[in-house]
Amino acid sequence: MFTQKMSKEFCLIDAGIDAEKNMANLAETLEYFNLTLNSLIGGFPGVVLAAPNAEILAKLEEVQTLWNEPSKILAAVATGAPITDAQRMVIAKDVERVLEAMNQAVMLYEFVE
Repeated sequence: MFTQKMSKEFCLIDAGIDAEKNMANLAETLEYFNLTLNSLIGGFPGVVLAAPNAEILAKLEEVQTLWNEPSKILAAVATGAPITDAQRMVIAKDVERVLEAMNQAVMLYEFVE
């Protein structure tokens, strides 16, 4: 859901709705998503979640690859960079792909014993 929240915050910034507040919200959500993704890939000591098996790791690495371009755009927008039409297209297309891949990774966890 972080991807959907970031998309919403991006759109609110783009529409000029509470831009300062939504830039702060976007920065925070981006930080949470990155922390979560990195923790899923490497495991999170002190938490029940162990490092992923090979199949899950491959899917999470796919997520990370898909996330590369939109994360850079969102980070720039969170600091006040102007939004271009090309960036709008990347966010509209690629964030959805990230969400789909992340959902697939989550489903793989259901089969871990």
